[in-house]
Amino acid sequence: MDEYTKNLLQQWKLDKYIDTFPVVAALSQKALKLVSDIITSPPENHKFDTLRNALISRLTESEDAKLQKLLRDLDLGDRKPTQLLREMKTLSGTSISNELLKKLWLQRLPQQVQVVLTISSESLDNLAVMADKIVETYSNSVVTEVATREVQSNSSRMNTHHETDLDKKLEESKRDIFRELNKLRGHKNPIPRNRSKSRTRERSNATPPPEGLLLPPPFCRKGKEMHKTMCI
Repeated sequence: MDEYTKNLLQQWKLDKYIDTFPVVAALSQKALKLVSDIITSPPENHKFDTLRNALISRLTESEDAKLQKLLRDLDLGDRKPTQLLREMKTLSGTSISNELLKKLWLQRLPQQVQVVLTISSESLDNLAVMADKIVETYSNSVVTEVATREVQSNSSRMNTHHETDLDKKLEESKRDIFRELNKLRGHKNPIPRNRSKSRTRERSNATPPPEGLLLPPPFCRKGKEMHKTMCI
């Protein structure tokens, strides 16, 4: 027995059990912690077998636990569900139950697929085939939805741009028409400069616009040399 083990046994007050369990001196620190209850309260018969079995069961993970750890980082990725199941079967061999394999496999599928398959009583292989179809359908639906949104977005941008250009052209055309109409009115109806005439007489002498001529809404302005407000 080395000095470290001796001090450890003394610290845990297990040194007095060396005569009962000579093998205690050869145990590691981790093993001593796991079986300290058996060392301090040994059975009357089969002491060594009891200690050995306890060490084996407590140090060795169950097959299910080992598989759980082995497959913890395994996910669906770009595989099909059937491909994932085949890979998991290869890793697990025959060491675990079919129910545990099914549970581990379902955990790695998309949530919407899990909901459908959980309530099904089909065999695991049939569930995998169903999962392939569900995943394929869902993927196509997502792609179609994204493409539709992109087309709608592009169409909306094009319509907005077209409407903006049309509004600008209409506004320019309207201004051109107003300018031409104002020129026509100014040529046929010059502004009188006789300040003694009343506003009423000015309005009565004004030549009416030609019949059928469309005029823009009148607007008023004031100038330094104009005594009255002139409406065009």
